Amino acid sequence: MIYIPSTTTSAADNLAAEEYLLTRCTSGEFLMLWKSAPTVVIGKFQNAWGEVSVEEILRRNITLVRRNSGGGTVYHDEGNLNFTMIADRGENSPEYERFLTPVIAALNKLGIPVKMGDAFDITVDGYKVSGNAQSVVKNRVMHHGTLLFDADLTVLSGITGHANADVQSKAIQSNPSPVCNLRPYLKHDMDIAAFADYLKTELCGEHPEIRTFTEEESAELERLRDTKYAAWDWNFARSPAFTKSCGTFSVFVKGGIITAVTDNDELAYMLTGVRMTPEDLRAAVPEDIVHLLLR
Repeated sequence: MIYIPSTTTSAADNLAAEEYLLTRCTSGEFLMLWKSAPTVVIGKFQNAWGEVSVEEILRRNITLVRRNSGGGTVYHDEGNLNFTMIADRGENSPEYERFLTPVIAALNKLGIPVKMGDAFDITVDGYKVSGNAQSVVKNRVMHHGTLLFDADLTVLSGITGHANADVQSKAIQSNPSPVCNLRPYLKHDMDIAAFADYLKTELCGEHPEIRTFTEEESAELERLRDTKYAAWDWNFARSPAFTKSCGTFSVFVKGGIITAVTDNDELAYMLTGVRMTPEDLRAAVPEDIVHLLLR
């Protein structure tokens, strides 16, 4: 397996690298191990406003990025290690066991009694330590997952706010599971850098082939990041249409734009046609209304 080193903690950059490897590198098996600065990563078919309080993630300086695979919302920080594997597609899809088996074996070798859960996750003592998803393009498959090593487990519950209760949508909703970190289960403690080195060796061998991106490829990755994974149109506006209840009034949002307001004619006049960005909302209505829309 060819190892792709990551030199950034930008989830947008790393997701762009994943997509490039999946769609442009048509042969070979690849492994990426990467970390993110505090980031909420939602599934391709999820509603950003239905998963988190936008107001709260802005207050905490947490980024939101939409990945190119299905599944539910996960939280990344630098205590979480992400792994990405890309290979030829097998006969059966999805193929979670194929990619999770070597990861589970590596964790078992450290003395951590993990196993594959019913939802194609990795669990230990009934707690989820890894969420996983896959994306298929032609004859290639990408499998990526999280590994909660020493992450702040309190953050995700703190940023969901009133999101799910206030939003009605046909988008796929997350099913929260109790989670825990892997580090307390280690028989011999190590930091996350040593853990990443260990996992790389277990999955790629002692002296893996290393592949880095050329200058031309790096420019293409930046373009993909800027036009997709760091773009509001992909991360937020891509959300399925939804209705958000704001107490005495409701808004209907499609493509990230408020297209209708019910039960308040004055707000209907001010908000119809306005994008659901903090900047555009503040230019249209008072701060207390912005709070109701973004909480």
